[in-house]
This record gives sequence, structure tokens and C-alpha cells, in this order.
Amino acid sequence: MEPTSLTVTVYRRSLLPRPVKPSQILLDDMNAGWIKDGRFVPGEQGEEAVIAYHSHHIGRGIRISWKNADVRFTELKLELPASEEEIDDFFLMAARLARQDICEVYFNAEPFVPKQYHAKKDAWKTANLRLLHTAMGEVLNEASVLKLNSVFRCCYAGMEEAETMWAGIDASALRDWLHATQDMKRFYSCYDAAAIPEGLVIPVSRPAVLPDAASLRSADCRICIQDAVGNRTLAEVRPDLLFDVLSDAGWRRLDAGMIEVDALDEEILRRLESSGALHE
Repeated sequence: MEPTSLTVTVYRRSLLPRPVKPSQILLDDMNAGWIKDGRFVPGEQGEEAVIAYHSHHIGRGIRISWKNADVRFTELKLELPASEEEIDDFFLMAARLARQDICEVYFNAEPFVPKQYHAKKDAWKTANLRLLHTAMGEVLNEASVLKLNSVFRCCYAGMEEAETMWAGIDASALRDWLHATQDMKRFYSCYDAAAIPEGLVIPVSRPAVLPDAASLRSADCRICIQDAVGNRTLAEVRPDLLFDVLSDAGWRRLDAGMIEVDALDEEILRRLESSGALHE
């Protein structure tokens, strides 16, 4: 069975090791963030981890982990299947991390020499493609949906997406699909349709990604409409009525788990108010 992730762990051996900041590992055009209040927030940092992503090909995300109690430890992890570009990013970041100090380097738990990273990339890209074809073949054979934890949200590959990726001679279809469904111009109200947080936020003047209709209708949470900056709540919306009103405003299904709603404006707010969907 193919490995389902790439992991590089580095232990620095110097007498006075310094903690490695994520900014020291990130490549050009890369950013990092973390999940806060149920949604991924660029620039946010977890207690001992961040998720790094490349703005030109947003994909599964490369997790950078550390231990506050032991500054000698740093780890990079990339879930597979991923795009070839993200595998390139992973190895470049790993090489940059390994050069930070005198260190021991382990690749998927085996001792590894940093200069061997680039020689191994092609083999891992081949293994990644086999894993992608296997996963998408299972979706087609079982008429199911594959959930892929990615950067801004969970992405759900169904029959249509699986057919395209299964037939591909490389992972470019996966790259294009992951990037297209994770546009940074959107507002992501929730990371995962299956785990709606206590409250969803929908901004005005920006397209918003929301859980699918079934999840919204059964949601037992506060849904707040806020100004474009997100500093002020304009109204709260009843979950059971929100989707019916937004259907008139315009929305698109992104995949089996999430939908994209057009940017709200004053007219939509008036529709929500007249329908009784708004409440104090």
C-alpha cells in the first residue's frame, strides 16, 4: 500500500538550538494560517503548528509543527494525494529546514540525507499518481465521494471530479480542481460541512462558501451577517430560512459538501428581512 503522507522530522543537535520560525521555512509566494472558530484564517497560528500554502496553487497544505517544550524538534507533513507542485514545495521547504542548524533528518521515519531530497522527488510523484488513481478509481467503482482535507476547506471529490483525475497522466487535474475550489477571494464561513461551528459568519460584498443545503437546514447555530470588514454584525439569520432566500440570490455547488453564495447586498438584506429570516 502506498504511503498516504510525506513527513520530514528534524532534530537539531547544537548545544543552544534556536526555535525555527515558520517564516524561515516558507518559500516565495507562500503564506500560512490556522483554523480558528471553525474556519481557516490566513495569518493565524496554532499553539504548535501552522498550515502553509502556495498562493499560485492552493492545495492540501503543508503542516509545519514544532514543540514549545523542545525547540530542537520541527516537522513538515504533506497529505497525499497532492499536486506535483505541492510535492516540489514540500521538498524545497524540507531542504531549507534541514539547513537551519546541525541536525538529524528523518524522512517518513527513516534517516535521510538532505542532498538526496531532490533525487527522490520523481519517485514520490510517481507513487503519488498511483495513489491518486487508486483513490479516484474507488470513488468511480463505489459511486462514492472522497473527502480531502485541504487548506481553506474540506474538498469533496465526486464522480465527475474522479473521472477526470482517474484518466489523467499526471496530477494536474487535482491541482487545478483544488486551487479553483479554494479561491482566496472567497470568504470561507466554515472549514467542514460535517462540523458546523457554533456560529457561521457571512460577510456582505464578498462571495461566501457555506455548507450545503441539507447541513444549513438542519443547523442549530447562530448565523451572522457582518460588514465586509467583519467588525460589526448587521443581522442574524434563521438557519431554516436562509437557504431558501439565498436560492433566489444565486449560488453554485462547489462539490458534495459546500456551496458558494453570491456577495450579499442591500437588496438581499431586504429580502431576508421581508421573508422573516432575520431576527434580533
